[in-house]
Amino acid sequence: MVVTELRAVYWGLKAVLHAHPGRTIEVRVDNLQALRHLHSWQQGGTDMPEGYDTHLRSQGRQPTLVKLQLLAEHTPHLTFVHEKAHAGHPLNEAADSLAKLGLRCARAAPSRAPNSRAWFRCGLQAPSPTTGALGLLDAQRTSTSPEIAKPSAWVVSCR
Repeated sequence: MVVTELRAVYWGLKAVLHAHPGRTIEVRVDNLQALRHLHSWQQGGTDMPEGYDTHLRSQGRQPTLVKLQLLAEHTPHLTFVHEKAHAGHPLNEAADSLAKLGLRCARAAPSRAPNSRAWFRCGLQAPSPTTGALGLLDAQRTSTSPEIAKPSAWVVSCR
């Protein structure tokens, strides 16, 4: 479960960093174990979830969590915050719904759901049991809530 959370953080963070370099970013996660890894990595830690293989992948690619660890350590203006699960936060509830939808899609068509290109519109990673679900919000343009509408803040909500 924690690996899925962290993969979702990576894909959401990558999309936001690409679209809005230099912006202040707040990443909200509802998994405390994932949050502990993220905070450790920001401080230069290299610990990975138990059993996670850090060897290079096919074609010499770095593992996703190694890339996330480097992003967490070397990205300025990046904060990681705990978001209480199932407490009514709109982005967390949306991410939870996407995760459930991704799980249903993966069970119905396991060969297509995790890699479906349709999910990549607007920078969204395919929600699935292997990649998790995420929601991206342009806080400046789409919210009037004082909790969300912070100048230069982008929120990534992961399930």
